[in-house]
Amino acid sequence: MANRKTKAAAISIASNTTLILLKIVAGLITGSVSLIAEAIHSIMDLWRLSSLFQRQGIGPARGQETPVRHGKAENLSGVIEGVLILVAAGLIVYEAIQKIIMASALK
Repeated sequence: MANRKTKAAAISIASNTTLILLKIVAGLITGSVSLIAEAIHSIMDLWRLSSLFQRQGIGPARGQETPVRHGKAENLSGVIEGVLILVAAGLIVYEAIQKIIMASALK
């Protein structure tokens, strides 16, 4: 049963990673801030998905976590995710302002 869960987790992570890469490439090709923002959001989802799999005991950390260590890792994961969201938001705002300025300059 654990082997099936591990395979399902690997397939899920691989398919999500592929989607993220496609969104990034499409966003860069088209210059779409929305697509790049969606890719960043998908990265956050993938991060949560990976954390969920680890919490469910799928992966190399199985059997090595104690409740205290797990709580600390979860808190650290939350802080990192929050920082990444803030960085992503800053980049999105920066890109949006750049596009507004460039559009104004073309008029």
